[in-house]
Amino acid sequence: MRRRDDGAAARPRRTSVRGGYDRWAPEYDDADPSTALDEPVVLELCGPLAGVRVLDLGCGTGRYARLLAAGGAGGVIGLDLSAGMLMRAVRQGPAGARWVLGDANVLPFRAASFDVVVSGLVLDHLPRLEPCFREIARVLRPGGRTVLAGVHPALQRRTGADVTFRTDGEVLRMRGHVHSPRRVRTALAAAGLDVVAEREPVVDAAAAARRPAWRERIGEPALMIFGAVKRR
Repeated sequence: MRRRDDGAAARPRRTSVRGGYDRWAPEYDDADPSTALDEPVVLELCGPLAGVRVLDLGCGTGRYARLLAAGGAGGVIGLDLSAGMLMRAVRQGPAGARWVLGDANVLPFRAASFDVVVSGLVLDHLPRLEPCFREIARVLRPGGRTVLAGVHPALQRRTGADVTFRTDGEVLRMRGHVHSPRRVRTALAAAGLDVVAEREPVVDAAAAARRPAWRERIGEPALMIFGAVKRR
């Protein structure tokens, strides 16, 4: 997960997604108000977790992995492009989880390896959704579930699609991409993943208190979260 430096005044320097998250890893998630908006929805849409095999795709610091393990998931694997993020995930647990360095478009797992695949804030780093969604469908068992959370286009229109953040006194910018809810639904269906739920958590007073730049956005959609099932 991430936060944007909405008030950055210095001129940002472009960086790659991998390089940016490696730099951001030491303080990533520490003040992100979106964490309180998505976690209850993600847990709801994942359904019963007891004994299930879960992939946290684009796991970052392992926040979802910890959440799902606490909910009873039987086996958790986190995959991320950034070695820096994975180092934090390893330190923060959960105990027994496995951590894999890899690309969301080319997953290093056998077909039907997982009961649930979750992914948070990866969508707007993908120029095209189809390769990632095909891989999700491949590694899910028939009838398995995926839960995907992305930045809502309404928020992106106000902040810009790129992800800008400050670290070590420098402002960095990673390229982002806007995908409408309709585009996400279409790409999921094409991959054999049928949408069964869609949520749009809005900015609330608590989130705005944690990020003052959001004070004028209370009531506006912050995230789009999809629950989908792989066709049998």
